[in-house]
Amino acid sequence: MKSIRFIFVALITLGLQSCWKVYYQVYEVGTDINKTDNALVYTDENCDIIYNLWDKSGSMDFIFTNKTDTDIYIDLTLSFYIQNGMAYDYYSDKEYTSASYSSVSSTSSLMSSYTKYGYTHSPYLWTPTTISRGGYVSSTVSAGQSTSVTTRMEKFIYVPAKASKLVRSFSISDYIYAVCGNNKFNMPSKISEKISYTSDKSPLKFRNRISYILNDEVYNVDNSFWIESVQNYKSKYLITTEIDEDCITRLRRNKQEFKISRPDMFYNDYVMRSEYDFVLVK
Repeated sequence: MKSIRFIFVALITLGLQSCWKVYYQVYEVGTDINKTDNALVYTDENCDIIYNLWDKSGSMDFIFTNKTDTDIYIDLTLSFYIQNGMAYDYYSDKEYTSASYSSVSSTSSLMSSYTKYGYTHSPYLWTPTTISRGGYVSSTVSAGQSTSVTTRMEKFIYVPAKASKLVRSFSISDYIYAVCGNNKFNMPSKISEKISYTSDKSPLKFRNRISYILNDEVYNVDNSFWIESVQNYKSKYLITTEIDEDCITRLRRNKQEFKISRPDMFYNDYVMRSEYDFVLVK
């Protein structure tokens, strides 16, 4: 029996360690909803719910399409993202403040501060990724004005009849899965073996529980997902680099694309300092 464990990883800037080899860990996801070439689709008589997980750390954002002639509203107070049995609320009864700064100086710089979800995670569990954008304001002038706006999260998302809404959700996980003592898997020369799981033995199971209201009746949707396989790629065997030229400016730049990408997959990238020292790439 192979010894399996999860490795806690620290975030660093890859540019500081450019000599390290970059790897990508790609996860295939099983689900109880329909798979198409471009999306994962749940459908019932009232709505379609469409996912595309492909993103760094995985994206649980979804498009909710109202197929009826009546407005639907999604009840965020009764909707949850559930991972390995732990439920995370879509609704948070908190106020959020965004700040802006205006100044007469062109040397001022502004970054808005916004936290999407404020959850922390244990280093030894697959847990939702905290997504945050920190901000700062810097200025060399003596005169200026700052303003702030405080808002409260809405309890409902209204979806008009015959229309769609994009609903922002959680990232899935940013932790790297390692097989102890198996450097052919952890640091493959090209592409590693694929480690596969059944739905009941998967190390990461996650669900999207969505409640919506139509004509005063509550409907509950529960979409299930699980990690079906894990595979590692040395960077050049997953990423292609091409020259992209702007047709107007004629400026040329390197354009990177994935050789594979599917709506039932997501990925993380990492470098390795030693056999058990994984570092996520920012």
